Amino acid sequence: MTDQNFNSEANATTAQASKNQAGVGTATNQFRSMMQSMDPEVRLFVINQLLVIVVPVGLMFALWIGMLSWDRRR
Repeated sequence: MTDQNFNSEANATTAQASKNQAGVGTATNQFRSMMQSMDPEVRLFVINQLLVIVVPVGLMFALWIGMLSWDRRR
């Protein structure tokens, strides 16, 4: 492999990496614009539905972790 080939591959990799980072920024911007344009009622509904799922699952996980430290005789 010559130095010229190595440099062109390095530049291609750098260009691809910067393209990937630009894609991440674009996705973040699209998410922000979607959240800003979302109806407040819909946003509250989505948040409430997520809480309905997350709170019981979190409590069950905490209970399970707590039970790991119990004695075997209980």
